[in-house]
Amino acid sequence: RNGGRDGNSRGGRDGNSRNGGRGKREIKNPLGNYIFLRGLPVESKAEHIREVFGSFGEIVEVDDFVSQGHKYANVAFSSPSAVSACLDKKTFVVAGKPVEVSKRKDPKNKKPKSYTPK
Repeated sequence: RNGGRDGNSRGGRDGNSRNGGRGKREIKNPLGNYIFLRGLPVESKAEHIREVFGSFGEIVEVDDFVSQGHKYANVAFSSPSAVSACLDKKTFVVAGKPVEVSKRKDPKNKKPKSYTPK
């Protein structure tokens, strides 16, 4: 009738098409228990990351992405002790390639507005 432009259809786009439909890269872990991985093999998957880093603690979320031909990942743990344990170990190999691990800095060191300490 109106070519699918009735206000209920977005023409197959979900409004977040700039990042492949994923929207902004934001991990929803209010405690800030993150590590940042640099130098991942482009062919590596989130499962590879979980295999290597899962022994340090419960992984809440893995957000891996490619930027300018390089693969990176943010990994959120359920506890700060898991982050400390990862940072204490200096060498990691994911999918056959050594990767750099650092603590991910929270944007502007602010807690999300919905954060309420227990």
